[in-house]
Amino acid sequence: MKHSADLTHAATTWYFVISLATGIALGSIFATGSSFGSSTHFNVGWFWGGLFLSLVSYLPVPLAFAAFNRHLENQSRLSTAPEPLPPSKR
Repeated sequence: MKHSADLTHAATTWYFVISLATGIALGSIFATGSSFGSSTHFNVGWFWGGLFLSLVSYLPVPLAFAAFNRHLENQSRLSTAPEPLPPSKR
């Protein structure tokens, strides 16, 4: 189970960094206005919007890992549960 927790932490940290960098990059590209023909202004709303959307896309990842770890934990508990007694021994 420790290995699964380490893998989860590494994957969520990596995805967070990629998501944050993508949000900053896309927010900066759209915020400069160069794609709209005018590069004289910086639209702060586009910058924060890109960052916000990248972080919102990140949120399901830790939740999915938490659900998967819960599933693995339940499976390990079920596999180590004692066998029920047969009806004649109750």
